[in-house]
Amino acid sequence: MIDDDIAAMNLEEHIEERVNAAILAERQRCADVAIQHFQGIEYTCAQRAAGATIYAAILAGEAA
Repeated sequence: MIDDDIAAMNLEEHIEERVNAAILAERQRCADVAIQHFQGIEYTCAQRAAGATIYAAILAGEAA
């Protein structure tokens, strides 16, 4: 009935929020790994800049 429908909608919204938060956390983790990988002194300025670009692209995700 109406109460059951409202409860189901609230649960669905809650699940969607948690999934989105998990995706964002994983995206942040991957971006952090990418930026850290290219920070060593063995990389050129161009390679470090590429790492920063990769970092930004990962965080932008679907918005890019």
